[in-house]
Amino acid sequence: MTDELTDLLDQVCDTHGAQKASVQAAELRALLVDAMQAQRDWAGPILDAALIDGLAKRVKAHQRKRNRVAMKMRAGNVVDIATIVGTRRDGAWVQTSIADMDWPEVDTWATTTRRNIEGLEPRVIVAEKLQRLRDAYPDSSGPADAARRAGTTVEDFIAAEVAS
Repeated sequence: MTDELTDLLDQVCDTHGAQKASVQAAELRALLVDAMQAQRDWAGPILDAALIDGLAKRVKAHQRKRNRVAMKMRAGNVVDIATIVGTRRDGAWVQTSIADMDWPEVDTWATTTRRNIEGLEPRVIVAEKLQRLRDAYPDSSGPADAARRAGTTVEDFIAAEVAS
């Protein structure tokens, strides 16, 4: 099962790499339906799980959309934030109102939120590296072109350049 699914995912990524995720998902769904019709027993449960995951994502987005509050930030600007957050209960992640959390859940949520922010740092560093590459080759058409002019690939440039 895993190898066949990996092959399908590779096929979708290779064929539709720069497409919207919805285009890739539609192609994967078609390939899974084909696998089901070919009596591949693993395909049905994967398709069912994907449907549940997609519906769960919609429910979560709807909860967050309808449960919001305007909050004044330290800088004085006002931002609209969701009052429904994810927390771990009985071994599973659930969506709950911040008003319904207990203090240990608030502490866990705060720690998780801080870790999520820290997890963005590598992406910021990559963006800054790409901006330096652009600045070094301002007449290039994009990262791949600039890296090629520098005699490397984008991946090698990101990996080799020391973060500042």
